[in-house]
Amino acid sequence: MHKYLILDESGKPLFRAVMRQAMHGGVCRAELENEEDVEKLVPGGLFQLMGIRDGNFAEVRFLRGRGETAEFEMVRMLDSGTRQNLRIPVRFESFLYPVSGSWKGRAAIVSRDLSCGGIAFVSEKALQVGEICEIVIPVTTEPLVLKMKVLRSGDAVEDGILYGAQFLGMVHEEEIMVREAVFGLQLELDRDPADTLPSV
Repeated sequence: MHKYLILDESGKPLFRAVMRQAMHGGVCRAELENEEDVEKLVPGGLFQLMGIRDGNFAEVRFLRGRGETAEFEMVRMLDSGTRQNLRIPVRFESFLYPVSGSWKGRAAIVSRDLSCGGIAFVSEKALQVGEICEIVIPVTTEPLVLKMKVLRSGDAVEDGILYGAQFLGMVHEEEIMVREAVFGLQLELDRDPADTLPSV
């Protein structure tokens, strides 16, 4: 079975689906989690299908639905940039460990948001743009230790300085775990819009 996320035309995640075969050209059939999810799909409307494990990303047109089954027609494959840039507000406490740079030990951080390609976080420890660190990501099915490169330094905030970083050298399984965590957090956030910064 192949897991997919269904998004609206603007890129907002709606719900998960599974397919017996990987997404391909022509018509594809998806099994939704709930029968009422089909009612949210407008015949002829454009949606996006994003593979949670394989990372495939396509624009599709909804044809018809019955029960928990929905049929889509492939319109075109999409660039993976949208997937990489889907940023989810999420708060968790973690640690950085230096790979490059002049400091030693570990630095406590608090995340601000997470995407498939990187993270924004606040650190009391001053970091240099271009510095390489390892970070523990605790919101995946098993905690991950990933390498990252600090891309930008932002404003000083109450608990430290805001930084943005890009993950480096992830293996396929690590990419899948981060992708599943990001999509799962997005769906939880959409179900409870009052919770703008989930705490893990």
